Amino acid sequence: ISYKTKRNFYLTDKWLNREKDVDEVLAFEAQITKHQFFEYLARSEQSPTKAKEWLKKRAVKSDKIEELILEAEEKSFLSSERYGELKLKKEFRKGNKPLWRIKVDLQNQGISSEDINLSEYDEKASLKNYINKNLWKRNKNPEKFIKSLMTKGFNYGLITSILNEIDEESP
Repeated sequence: ISYKTKRNFYLTDKWLNREKDVDEVLAFEAQITKHQFFEYLARSEQSPTKAKEWLKKRAVKSDKIEELILEAEEKSFLSSERYGELKLKKEFRKGNKPLWRIKVDLQNQGISSEDINLSEYDEKASLKNYINKNLWKRNKNPEKFIKSLMTKGFNYGLITSILNEIDEESP
């Protein structure tokens, strides 16, 4: 019998009239939630803030949330440093966000920039890579392309210096 079948069986009115059975149902629900939480964390790396939100959506009590978060960190299912590094690498690979905006996004998710090694990331190289990928947009409408990069948060001086470098490199 799957846990869903047991769950539906336990939740009938007939069984909820007894206190002992209610305790069994609550314990069983807690086991299911814990199992689902660790499955959620195993699928992809999550920030502690997202993990807490996931648990709150499932009506888990706040003391139990902290307990589950600590257990997940002890078992290495949850790490703010690891999540921050992966998020930073992903955003730099895309190249469409400046470093300061990535830092703000991480801080909004409860990860401080001190937890992450930022020395190995070069914003200029990332932006140059993004511009090279989207060079057709520049050739179509250069002013609009520069404005779009500035809207994303890149410095105008950095954008123009990279565009000048690309122009010098191209034959």
